Amino acid sequence: MTTEYYDEAQDAFTHALKLKTFNEKDDNYYFIDDWMYMGFNKEGNKFKNKFTKEYIYVEKGPRYGGFLNE
Repeated sequence: MTTEYYDEAQDAFTHALKLKTFNEKDDNYYFIDDWMYMGFNKEGNKFKNKFTKEYIYVEKGPRYGGFLNE
């Protein structure tokens, strides 16, 4: 079960990087290491900032039933 959750989180972070929601710039608010994956629901993949506690949603990719036209 832990492995599945890890794979799900990795896929979500990879997807968010591809969409340019997160980046790898250390001095940027959307620096990928500052966010935690919290799961997904109908709104999308949910992430929480480790410092500000802000939540954001990122559109789900094809694996999660998003992108209906792809």
